[in-house]
Amino acid sequence: MDAVRGLRAMENLLGTNVTVPHKQAVVPLMDRLTPEAETLGAVNTTSLGLRVTDPSLTDEVGLLPSTAVVDLTYQPAETPLLAAARRRGCRAVNGLGMLLHQSALDFERWTGRPAPLDAMRTALERSA
Repeated sequence: MDAVRGLRAMENLLGTNVTVPHKQAVVPLMDRLTPEAETLGAVNTTSLGLRVTDPSLTDEVGLLPSTAVVDLTYQPAETPLLAAARRRGCRAVNGLGMLLHQSALDFERWTGRPAPLDAMRTALERSA
């Protein structure tokens, strides 16, 4: 947890990722929690970069046309990072495919039946 204390001391830090198994351990170090985090007793990663008004999370100059850029969020489907990547001629992919295939695996585990991928994809595309 010393690492979190060190991050908090940085004046220009806008956000960071917290991964398993630390999502619960860092809760006492947070200034505030969302209602969801309070309910879960754990924190998730930052939402920084999801809004057009958020600062850039990458330097566009470093995006070469041969670069593949993956932003694992799926709402919004086109984040500022993906838009910047497309402007630079990069292949840009959001997290909708990952969500689809994770959900399909869960469906199959829970039901013992093949997941209806086409129907699931259509439903996700309509909601995103």
